[in-house]
Amino acid sequence: GIDDQFAWDAVYRYGQELGQEMFREIKDPTDMLEFAQHFGTGHHIDIYEMERVACDEDRLYIDFHYCPYVAEWIKQGRTPEEMDRLCKIAMEGDRAIGETFPAFQFTLGKTIAQGYDVCQIRFDRKK
Repeated sequence: GIDDQFAWDAVYRYGQELGQEMFREIKDPTDMLEFAQHFGTGHHIDIYEMERVACDEDRLYIDFHYCPYVAEWIKQGRTPEEMDRLCKIAMEGDRAIGETFPAFQFTLGKTIAQGYDVCQIRFDRKK
């Protein structure tokens, strides 16, 4: 029942900071393959049981097969509607990273919070 706009804003700003850091590190911010070397790497792969389902010059598609947030929300007894909203807030960081790169379009597909067995993170080159 509280206004949660502060959470949306905070997660988005955090994503902006990460995106700007990546943008500075990447030699060609329009190169999807170079972007893929920085996004969805490191310890995140194991935590989220990430699988790259596509990675080429025009797209980076990653499926997450586990979400620790959803696992915790289930323990807390959150409703499906609450989990969907909390997930959308959490994904604002990835959305902000995507918006840092004008050549790419971020899309969130199915999510574990919506009851699917996967979260679909998609980056496509804008036409």
